[in-house]
Amino acid sequence: MTKRPKTIQEMMTLLVEERGLDITGFSDFSTVLLDCNYYRLSGYFRAFQIDPSHGNNRFRNGTHIRDFMIPYLMDEQLRLLILRGTSSLEQTLRAHFAYYLAQNGGAYSYTELSSYKTIKYSDGTEAREVLIENIHKWPERSSEVCIRHYRKNNEPIPTWAAVEAMPFDTLSKNDFIAYQHNSC
Repeated sequence: MTKRPKTIQEMMTLLVEERGLDITGFSDFSTVLLDCNYYRLSGYFRAFQIDPSHGNNRFRNGTHIRDFMIPYLMDEQLRLLILRGTSSLEQTLRAHFAYYLAQNGGAYSYTELSSYKTIKYSDGTEAREVLIENIHKWPERSSEVCIRHYRKNNEPIPTWAAVEAMPFDTLSKNDFIAYQHNSC
C-alpha cells in the first residue's frame, strides 16, 4: 500500500473543510504547513481532535489554529534555547578536552589507548578501544580547513585541531572515560 502525497492546498482542505479546523484571521496557514511539516504539526492536533486514537481526526467544535500553534511555537523556542545551551556546552567541552589533554599528555596523545582509563562495557569490550576508533575516523572524514591543512602537509593532527572534527557524542565519551592524568 502506498500513500499519495498531498499538496499544501489538499492538506488545508483536509484540515479546514473535512476536519473542521478554524483558521479565521490566520492567512499564513499554507506557509505554516510548508515550513513546519504536516506530520510534525499533527502531534499538536491530537489534543484538539475528537478521538484520534480510534481514527476520528475531526477537530472539536471551536478549535482554532492558534490552539495548537501557540504550544508548537513555544516548543520551538524551547528547542532553540536548548540548542543554544548545548552549543555553548559543546564548545566548552571541546576547548577543555583539547587544552587539558595537550597540557598533560602532549598534542597527539588523544589517539593513544594509554591516555584513557580502562573501562569495559558489559560485553567485555574496552570503551577506550571504541573511543580511539571513533577518534581516528572523524579527522579522516573531515573537510574542516584546519584538518585539511595538516593532511595536505602530511603532518599529524594535534588535539586542538582534531576536536573540531569530532562530533559531540565522541567528545562527551572522552569526558566520561576520563583522561589518565590526575589534573583532567
